[in-house]
Amino acid sequence: MDSYLEQLQQAIASATHGISSEELRRHPDGHLKGKWSAAEVLEHLYLTYTGTVKGLERVLQTGKPLASPITLKQRVRITLVIKLSYFPKGRKAPERATLAICNWKLSDLPKWLTPDVYLKQIQPALASVATSQISSSLGVSEPYASGIRKGRRRPHPRHWQALAELVGMGRVDIHCQNCQLPRSAYSSLN
Repeated sequence: MDSYLEQLQQAIASATHGISSEELRRHPDGHLKGKWSAAEVLEHLYLTYTGTVKGLERVLQTGKPLASPITLKQRVRITLVIKLSYFPKGRKAPERATLAICNWKLSDLPKWLTPDVYLKQIQPALASVATSQISSSLGVSEPYASGIRKGRRRPHPRHWQALAELVGMGRVDIHCQNCQLPRSAYSSLN
């Protein structure tokens, strides 16, 4: 076996040592849709690596690579989608994204979480949050998360509360007469 795959196997074995099958099947934060359990992640890795091994075996048998060289057109598309987070019109959004938007209501936002609070307090504070944290918290690509972090992209309002929590504004700490504001929002108004 390749030394890299051996290291990977050892890392997985040490990470899962002593974990019961019930713990492996538990989903993070209860049963949130789209969040995989550790067992599902491990199954995915297994399927991915066995598929890779089969592909490599075919390459070794034929003596030729399966992939063809990447074309200029493919490079342009990759750059547009991956690096610039541009999705051409006419492309269908992933089902999980469209379902999330359809199931979301503006009334789900706390009263204090307004566009003004997002733009003036949350977005500037995102500069201190790692792009990977934003990406995993929202379930978006790292290039898109980077755009949010830098203020070049404004996420859908359904993501504002998760971002507020990332910057420490997710909990309502105090009350004012007409609204509820987190402590940081209140202190900035004085």
